[in-house]
Amino acid sequence: MTLFESQAERFDVLEVESAAWQESVQHELDTCGLFCPEPVMMLHNIIRDMAPGDVVRVLATDPSTKRDIPKFCTFLEHRLLNQSEQDGRFVYLIAKRKAVA
Repeated sequence: MTLFESQAERFDVLEVESAAWQESVQHELDTCGLFCPEPVMMLHNIIRDMAPGDVVRVLATDPSTKRDIPKFCTFLEHRLLNQSEQDGRFVYLIAKRKAVA
C-alpha cells in the first residue's frame, strides 16, 4: 500500500464517520453574521447545557472560526468531528466530551 492509498482510505473513513455524525446531531447553533468572539461564546453556552456525547452543528460566516473553534475544542477536550465550508458558510460538528470520572 502506498502513502496515497492509505491517505485516500483515511479520507473515505472520515467521510463515512462524518456522514454518520450528521444523522446524530441533537443541537444546532447558527452564528451567521456574528464576529469573534461571539460564535465561540455562544458555542460555550450551548455545550454547557448539552449531555456528554451530544453533537452540535455550528454554522458560521466569520472566517476566524476556522481557527477559534478547533482551538476551543482542543482546549476543552471536545471532539471536532467535522469542519467544512458550504455556500460561504463554515460548518462544524462537535461532540461534547464525555463526563470526567
